[in-house]
Amino acid sequence: MKKALELISIPIPGIGHFVSTVEIAKLLFFRDDNLFITILIMKLPFTVDGSDAYIKSLADLSLKT
Repeated sequence: MKKALELISIPIPGIGHFVSTVEIAKLLFFRDDNLFITILIMKLPFTVDGSDAYIKSLADLSLKT
C-alpha cells in the first residue's frame, strides 16, 4: 500500500498564477491516486484581473462533484 502524500500550494494573487497552479495540480492529481492537493488562495481587498470570477468558477465546479 502506497503512503498518501499531500501537496499544499500558495500561488501569488493574479490570474496567471491561479490558472497555472490549478492546471499543474490537476495533472498531478490524475497521475497519482495517493496525492492530495490543497491550494490556498489569499483574498485581497481589491479585484486582481478577473481572478475572483475564476476562483468562483472553480468553487462552483467542486460543489458539483
